[in-house]
Amino acid sequence: MMTSALAYRHVLDAPQSSASKRKVPKGDHFTPAEPDENRPLKIWLLHGSFTGGHASAANSVKEAILLKAPDAQVEVINHAALSKNPRPVSTAAERALSDGKLSQAVREWGFEQNFEGNPLLHLASRWSIAYESIFSGDLLKRIHNEKPDILVATQAPTTDLLSYWRERKLIDQPLHAVVTDFAAHQIWSQDAVDQYYVASEAAKKDLVRFGVQKDRIEPTGIPIRPSFSRGPQDRAEMKKQLGLDPNKPFVLVMGGAGGTADFNGMTHALDALPNDFQAAVICGRNEKAQKALEQDTFTHDVRSLGFITNVVDYIDACDLIVSKPGGLSSSEILARGRPILIIDPIPGLEVQNARRLSAAGVGVWAKDMDDMVVQAGKLLADPKAREQMEQAALKMGKPNSASAAATEIIAAAWDHRLLSTVRKDGAI
Repeated sequence: MMTSALAYRHVLDAPQSSASKRKVPKGDHFTPAEPDENRPLKIWLLHGSFTGGHASAANSVKEAILLKAPDAQVEVINHAALSKNPRPVSTAAERALSDGKLSQAVREWGFEQNFEGNPLLHLASRWSIAYESIFSGDLLKRIHNEKPDILVATQAPTTDLLSYWRERKLIDQPLHAVVTDFAAHQIWSQDAVDQYYVASEAAKKDLVRFGVQKDRIEPTGIPIRPSFSRGPQDRAEMKKQLGLDPNKPFVLVMGGAGGTADFNGMTHALDALPNDFQAAVICGRNEKAQKALEQDTFTHDVRSLGFITNVVDYIDACDLIVSKPGGLSSSEILARGRPILIIDPIPGLEVQNARRLSAAGVGVWAKDMDDMVVQAGKLLADPKAREQMEQAALKMGKPNSASAAATEIIAAAWDHRLLSTVRKDGAI
């Protein structure tokens, strides 16, 4: 844990309504002046993606920060949207998913090689970030003009870009990085990053393997919304509140906010099971899939949902979740202690997630649709197996992940503010 976080911990733990009520402790190596009380902390959370996970992690941390420091100015910035590059480097992986089979195969190979630590790919990444920097002047100008107190990256290429600038002394803010999957590849490893927040000890070992010092890595968990930190809910009662049968097993099918899963195929495959159960399918923003399911006929009681804000209620009510192993969605499921039937991971990061989750005993990885049906039937017929998976999930889950990261980030931001103040005053 960072020294700065320890030094200012009591500032965060005490109830606060405004910056003016904070008592600033003395630093280890200098006597800080009072910070500018008229300027709230300015915290930037940055990513470079147009898909959901990296932005969701940033927004979860933002929400947690504002709960602790409501006067803070917290902004989530997509630097790909500011880039003058028509094909930003940070969006290469997500573009490859829709660019055809060859691009997808190259993407898969690239992720595997980065997990293995291929030095040529690491060098190529640095070259690509140097190229991307040419197109990213608008973001650099904003940092110079608006002077945030800390920069927090929730995506590997974003971490690389900010690290590149910091190494060249183009920026001087503290740099923190949030790893949004259960495994970390070599692009995350940057000398200029002060602090990492990772899913688990296994992800911490990944970074250590790539040369990051242990004391720069905190296994806080992948940041999820603070609503997932609420206390245990009675499963039967939650079923009643959602209009479900409290005495019948409930299967929840998820595919992330973007709704990229094969909802139609999965739902019809599950519906063929002889087991007695009820189901809900959360299609996210995939309105086409939701409407198609609404108009379909099923043997079991199946409800189709779009983008909803009470996902935590449905997770608390369910007995089994069928889901792609996205970093954020899986972390939400683990935080509530529910078993996961993993299906259709995207080659690359999601495959790594599937490996880690199944190895930890919190999920069963179905290799294809037929295997999903077999595994779902077994789990629905075996409450004891589900209970064992739930206990493993509760052990691995980190419901306070966003709060833990927020505490460290706020402390580091204050540290930088105070140090900047005394430097300006010539005290050191």
